[in-house]
Amino acid sequence: MTTMKAEAATVRLQLTCMQSPDTSCVQGSTIFGLQDRQQNVHSGQQNPDSSLFYDVEVPVERTQQTDTVRFRGPYVHGTPRVPFLYLSLKSLEGEQPSWIRRLKIPLPMVKWDEIDRGSRTTLFVARIAGTGSGTVPLLDGGWTRRDDQHPV
Repeated sequence: MTTMKAEAATVRLQLTCMQSPDTSCVQGSTIFGLQDRQQNVHSGQQNPDSSLFYDVEVPVERTQQTDTVRFRGPYVHGTPRVPFLYLSLKSLEGEQPSWIRRLKIPLPMVKWDEIDRGSRTTLFVARIAGTGSGTVPLLDGGWTRRDDQHPV
């Protein structure tokens, strides 16, 4: 019996949050950023226009049955078929910090042939408004593949 080794690569995701959630009604200290599966929140880089920029590399594997990409790694939440990122607002007050709001950002549905393998990392960029909660709409048509590797 032979086992097939999964094909793997890395993609780079750049997400811009145009506006941070309103914290005026929240008492105490908070943190807003990209949430990992250990429930840590990682702050983004603030741009001159006050938007927040997140840039992460995410391992991916080829799904043999459908020839699609399965996102993996510490920032990917959800299921293999419905992966997403969380941008989370978390209270730092009290013994147990608690979630105030989480923005669920769906990841792109990508075919394996869209992924650069070898020396280059495939780059996808997206923007969100940053308001609301739950699953948020992506701006500008959603995730876009870019050939250059410069921040947007």
